[in-house]
Formats: sequence, structure tokens, C-alpha cells
Amino acid sequence: MKKIYSWMTVMAAVLSLGFTSCSDNDEPKKEESAAPELLSFSFNVAENSEVLSADCVGVISDADKTVKVTMPAFADKSSLIATFTVAEGNTVLVNGITQESGKTANDFNAPVDYIISNTKGDKNIKYTVTIEKSADYVWSEVARYTEVVPRGSNAVMKLNITDNVPYIGFVSKASNKMVVVKNENGNFSYVGGNEVESTNVASGRFDFTVSNNGTPYFIYGDNDCSSLKAAATVMSFNGSAWSTVGDAGIAGFVPSKLQIGVLGSEVIAPMVVNANKGSFQKREVYSSIYNNGWQTNSMASVGINNAAVECMSTTANAAYLYTISAATYKYSVAMFKDGSWKALRSEYLEEGATQAPILMADAASIVGTNDGVIYLLTADDKETGSVKDMRFRVLKYTPDTEEWTLVGGSTISSIKADDSHISAKLAVAPDGTPFLAYTDYKGDKCAKVQYFDNDTKQWSEPITLSAENASSISIEFCDNGEAYISFVGKDDNIVLMKYAAKK
Repeated sequence: MKKIYSWMTVMAAVLSLGFTSCSDNDEPKKEESAAPELLSFSFNVAENSEVLSADCVGVISDADKTVKVTMPAFADKSSLIATFTVAEGNTVLVNGITQESGKTANDFNAPVDYIISNTKGDKNIKYTVTIEKSADYVWSEVARYTEVVPRGSNAVMKLNITDNVPYIGFVSKASNKMVVVKNENGNFSYVGGNEVESTNVASGRFDFTVSNNGTPYFIYGDNDCSSLKAAATVMSFNGSAWSTVGDAGIAGFVPSKLQIGVLGSEVIAPMVVNANKGSFQKREVYSSIYNNGWQTNSMASVGINNAAVECMSTTANAAYLYTISAATYKYSVAMFKDGSWKALRSEYLEEGATQAPILMADAASIVGTNDGVIYLLTADDKETGSVKDMRFRVLKYTPDTEEWTLVGGSTISSIKADDSHISAKLAVAPDGTPFLAYTDYKGDKCAKVQYFDNDTKQWSEPITLSAENASSISIEFCDNGEAYISFVGKDDNIVLMKYAAKK
């Protein structure tokens, strides 16, 4: 009996040790959680290709828990995707939303707070991310086209938004034929041959554009039109050759001014009647729309009855027409959207002004954005009381309120608006900053550019692009904050300049 008891005692002791051991193993070990820390931060082209042309790496300060990122001044910061790394096990929140590196987008127009937490969630640190303007972006000459002299020193530059390649259209002084070139990596090449052989352009009447899908179009007064000499004809490039859009001679009159824009499958061609012919009266404005055929209608229904000046801007979903009347010296703005025109401003002048200048044919400008905001370059004599001393003003239209406001609260005094030999064009950077490019033949005759400074709420001082005489200026912005300006310069060369990082 004693032996049995001893054995059982031993077994109990062993089992007791075993249970004790199992109990110790089952209890989870509390691993140390890595302290919250932001290790790297950047905005990369791979995730922000529509905004950036180079990676932007942030400088992290652990002392004051900030991240500074330098970026092109006019890049769109409203939806940027950050790439970041944190200590193992850390979580990242912005405004209570979990952040995924390389995936989550945020609006960086104002500083953004990143909250980094450890695994347990009992420790967290706030890093404030701020985007600063890059100081090393400059205007520099990209290339100079010298082969064909443009007639009337007139050329139109448009950007192909599918690849950010600039295209330039003009009429050859020697042959009266249309010429279209593009510039890739600093090299000019012809689009569809060095001249569009089927064209014979009347006077200087033409306009040029590139559609949102990358197709070049131009409109011109067609001297070879069989139905009516010098009537308007539109051509497009299909990737290998130019062809007429619909029939040649799209309206039953000879136009004095032509514009062209493209919205999806619709081609929009506003025109001003050059001379009385039948029911068409001189200076009346008509809009020809192509959608499986041309339809031409008067613009009188939207308050545009007469024009000495017209220009147009096309966005992804609308077109905007700006005219100045030779009868009333007032201006009108209309929007084409969803197949019809709508008046935004009819026969208007600022209170206290007597007229807008009808001589500024190459200086009137309008540009729209995809969110429906419009910038308009106009002029009047409100401040001076003299039609010989008119002042430019840039107006902004906000679609939500349908209100027009003066950008900067003052007119632009850097150029005179009453001269018929001024060339000026507006453009809008991706972040919404308006730019004005111009050349003043009565001033120093150089091409210049200035922008509205959102910090000072004033227009910047003009930047002189080149010391040579310039005319026929164009400006276009890429979606990554870079920009192009073209103008006709010395010896009728077409000069192409780019706003980009200094090399």
C-alpha cells in the first residue's frame, strides 16, 4: 500500500509541474510595440502622372514633426496620392480615415495632418505635411521653327492634352496653304506633310485646335470652295492624312472671323459674316455645328447680334464664345453645352464705361476650366474716361453663383488695350491660377507673361520672355503644371518656350 502511495505522489508532482508549465506557455507574451514614426514621404509620378512630371520627395523633420514637399508652383494639389513608410506595425490616419501608401488621395491645397499610431494605439504622433512652391521653375526656349514663314506673322499653338505635346498651326506666306507642326522633345515635325496640299487659304482667315482625344482640326476661308469662294471649310487629321469634315463651304457666306472647337463628336465653328449676301448681313454671328452633318444658326437667340471681335475656348464638356459688338461697343459671352447655346452675359459694359475696344482682335481672350469657371480678358475706359486709354481687366465667372468678379480687384496697367496691334492670351494652371501672356507693339514689343499671385492677391510683375520683337502669342498649360508659350519672333521664326524645372 505504501508503494502505491509513493508512486501516486510522484505522478501528482509530475502532473503538477506539467500543468504549471502549460499554464505559463498559454499566457500571451506582450510584445513591445514600435514607436510611431514617419520614415519617408513623397509624391511620385507613378501615382500622380496627371499632375507631376518628376517625383517630389518630402523632407521630414522629427524635431518639429513636419514634412516639407517642394512642387511646381501651379500643379494641381487637390487630389494627390502620397507614398510613405512608417515603423513596423504603425497605422496612419488623416481626418480619421486610414491611409494606404500609394493609394489614398488627399487635398494638399492646405497643410494636411498625418496621425501615426503604434500597434497598441496608446502612442501617436502628428506630422504636418505642407507643399511649398518650387523656386527652380523657369521659362526657357525649347525650339525655334524657321522653315516656313507664317503669313501675317500669325500662328496658333494648342496643346494635345493626351500627351502634353504642343501643336502649332499657321498659313504659309509663300503658298497660302495650311501648315501644322508639333514639337516633341525639342524637335519640330510636320503633321500630314510640310503643307496641307488641298488648302488655299483666303486672306489670313483660319483657326486651329486639337480635340480632347488628340485629333488636330483647322478651319479656314477656302479659296477653292466650289459653292462659294472663301467660304469656311474644316479639316481634321486622322493620323495619316488630312480630310474635309463634312462638305466644304459649311455656311452660305464668306466669314471675316473664324473659330473652331471640338466637344466629343461635335465640331463647333462660330463665324462672323464678312459682307452682306442674301439674308446674311455684315457682322452677324452664326454658329455652325457638325454632328453627322453641318447645321448653321444665328447667335441672335443668345444675345449676340453683331461682332467685330470673337474668340472661343473649349473644355472637356463645354465651349465658351466671347464677342465684342461693332455696333454697341459692348461684349457678350455664351456657353455651348449639351447641344445648345446659353447666354452668360449679353451686351455688357462695366458701370461708368462707355465702350470696349473693338480693335483688339488678337487681344480678346476667354478660357474655361472643366469645373465651369471662366476667365475673360476684356477692357474698357471706366477708370480713365478716355477711349484712347483703356485698361485691361480679367474677370472670373463662377458657375455656382453665376457671378462675374474682377480678379485682383483692379485693372492691369502693364499694357494698353486700345491698340489694334496687341496680342494677348489667357491660360489657367492646373491649380486654378490665371496667367496672361502678351506682347505690346507700342511698348517694348517683347513677349511677356504674368500671373495672379494667390498669396498677395495681386498680379505679378511681368516676366520678359525674350528681347526680340514678338507677335501672335499663345499660352497653354499641361496637366502637370508645366506650360508652353509660342510667339512669332525675329525673322518670322516661330518661338516655342516652356515653363518647367530648371536643368
